[in-house]
Amino acid sequence: MDVAPVRPVRFSIAAGQLVSLYVLSALMLDCPYENDIITLVTCAVPMCGPCDLAAVYLVRNQKLVRSSAGWLSAARELDDQVVALAGADGQVTLPGRAWSGALALRGPDGPRGYLVLSAPLVPSLDALLRLRLLTQQAGAAIATVALRRGELERARQLRLLDQQLAEAQDRLTATIAEQERQTTIRRTLARSTCEQAIADAVHDLTGLAVAIEDPFGNPRFWSGPQPDRGYPKPESGRRDEMLRQAVRQGGPVRDKGVVLAVARPRRETLGTMVLVGAERGVGPQEMFALEEGVLALGQVLAHRRDLVDLESRLRGDLVHDLVTGGDPDGAIARAEAVGHDLHVPHQVVVIDWPDMARVLDTATRAAHALGVSHLLGRRFEAVVVVAASPVPAYKLYDLLCRELGPAGGAVGVGGRADSPAQLPRSFNEAAQALEIRRDSRSPDGLAVFDELGLYRVLHAGQHSADIERYVWEWLGPLLEYDYRHHTELTNTLFQYLECGGNYTSTADTLRIHRSTLRYRLRRIRDIGHVDFHDVDNRLNLHVAARAWHMLTGSGSPNGRRDPPGRRSAPTDGSRTLPPG
Repeated sequence: MDVAPVRPVRFSIAAGQLVSLYVLSALMLDCPYENDIITLVTCAVPMCGPCDLAAVYLVRNQKLVRSSAGWLSAARELDDQVVALAGADGQVTLPGRAWSGALALRGPDGPRGYLVLSAPLVPSLDALLRLRLLTQQAGAAIATVALRRGELERARQLRLLDQQLAEAQDRLTATIAEQERQTTIRRTLARSTCEQAIADAVHDLTGLAVAIEDPFGNPRFWSGPQPDRGYPKPESGRRDEMLRQAVRQGGPVRDKGVVLAVARPRRETLGTMVLVGAERGVGPQEMFALEEGVLALGQVLAHRRDLVDLESRLRGDLVHDLVTGGDPDGAIARAEAVGHDLHVPHQVVVIDWPDMARVLDTATRAAHALGVSHLLGRRFEAVVVVAASPVPAYKLYDLLCRELGPAGGAVGVGGRADSPAQLPRSFNEAAQALEIRRDSRSPDGLAVFDELGLYRVLHAGQHSADIERYVWEWLGPLLEYDYRHHTELTNTLFQYLECGGNYTSTADTLRIHRSTLRYRLRRIRDIGHVDFHDVDNRLNLHVAARAWHMLTGSGSPNGRRDPPGRRSAPTDGSRTLPPG
């Protein structure tokens, strides 16, 4: 089969034009920005043929975007035509132009944009070839700029990643070091099993003086250099505010050179830990040591509180059984379990004070201070102490007064009990001594049963009709007169005899003038037929007056009196006492 020969198309590009294109290509490859390349292209287009540059499109974020190059202003129709070419070369339509074409700017990774060229006449094939070569070189240069920019961006990203990696390594190193420091702090405090050891550990870790306070702000333990002006205890109101703030924040608070943290393991403030001398500031490591230290302190204090509560319950139950006579043999073994020896003689002490909430702790400290082995409990709104005999009763009372204040406090001490079976008797005696003290002219104070003498006999028969008849026999006329005329002759007689017949003491006690006292004594002699010079007469009067005073509570400062009104006579014909 004969095949017609294909006639080759010949292009003619002058050598000077080729050199110009080569130089232009080299210049474009050296341009750092696309706009510089487009500027060179704009100048070179007229040299390639009778054409001009109408518009330039570049790919930005995978979209064709018109640049500011070219003579043609924005034209939506041209934008649509260029997009429709989809990366291929092709003709476009421009108004008033015989020929218009869009040549793709290609790079190794695909189209990088378009050059839109226009001419009044259709360019020759040689001109089109030159324009295509120019476009090809421009596309390669633009791709090179994009590649170079991508490499720079990747290098920047690598530097940023290196920097972030170095920072992460530094943070990891710091975190590991901090964890190691915290672990060391925790291990150090874990070996501290008492308040002083905890204070010493926190002092060693922080370099600051450390104080451990009780819930009321009193220093109990100290570690570090002693302050020149004594312990810097803040004012009560300021300390209360610091405690409230620490509880609200759940962490330490700072104030004037001190940092305070609260030991509050079970929502109950058991104590505080204070860093003293923190004017230079406290860093995170010192704060962590303080927080861990106060946690360890809270555990120690809570454990101690549990032991105290448990021992208090055991001792309280044991005291109840001892003073009520329940299982005295088993009580010995139970006492041994709490470290108390019941084989030695004991005495029971009953304490009655207005501030009963503090009596238990105060009585315990007082007994320890006196070296008295004891068991402590409560019964009938009073504190009961079963103490090894002999009990230094007066020293015990003095210590209680020093801590609790003397107002309203009274103590009754029972007799010696040589065995646990005798402790109920000692308890009853202590309760009786306390009651006698409360019924006396001075209800505040100490009453030892073995020292009560006649008062024991009188109080034992407090509700006996025989004693009432005895009182009525010796004081009847005076009692009748006082009742009818609202006088105080019976009480005057009682105070006169209590003061040993001393006019001055009696007048001071009754708060009357001596002449008034002499007048009353004359009335007493006349009405009661009293003879103060007869020894037996005087003794019976004194005993009857004490019995009357005890039975009626008359004249006692606490105002304890029988109900007003006279009672009916007893069935045996004797008369009851009128109220004092």
